[in-house]
Amino acid sequence: MTDSTPTTGDATPFRRVSVAEVPPPSVIPADLSVEMLNGDVTSETPATVRVELRWTGDEEVRLEGGPPPLKLPVVDDVSNPTLALVPSDRFDRDDARPECWRVGKDPSEGYGLGLWTGEVGPGDEFACEAQLWTDHRAEGCLPVGRYSFGGRSYVADWDAVAEWEFTLRVSDP
Repeated sequence: MTDSTPTTGDATPFRRVSVAEVPPPSVIPADLSVEMLNGDVTSETPATVRVELRWTGDEEVRLEGGPPPLKLPVVDDVSNPTLALVPSDRFDRDDARPECWRVGKDPSEGYGLGLWTGEVGPGDEFACEAQLWTDHRAEGCLPVGRYSFGGRSYVADWDAVAEWEFTLRVSDP
């Protein structure tokens, strides 16, 4: 059996990341789009995704909670995080295994909370770009599998919670 972990400085793809599923958002009239800007993970370059939420409704409403489309960083599973979508240049990599794109934080640390409130109207678009890293509390190195990420906001005018999510697939090259 060979070790498939890349060495530092290796530009050979270690993992491939692709968009697996993008269901429509719940409650709100909006379109969610997810695009891989870079799907090949190497020791030099992480996977990068662009997420956009576009309001298709014809009325203005007030959203409260996480900023659309995502409050970064965001993990795949709050109770057992494996992967995290993080903003570019915000976190240092763990020096012990930089090829894993692991967040360089102590496993006891979280990411903190951020709240956002804003009016959303016809044609408004919210977009962000994020890199896919191994969460600092997880075992392994970008494990192969399917991982879901999402956001939610309270729609004050409708007294309802809107949710949206998408699934990324991590595979061997």
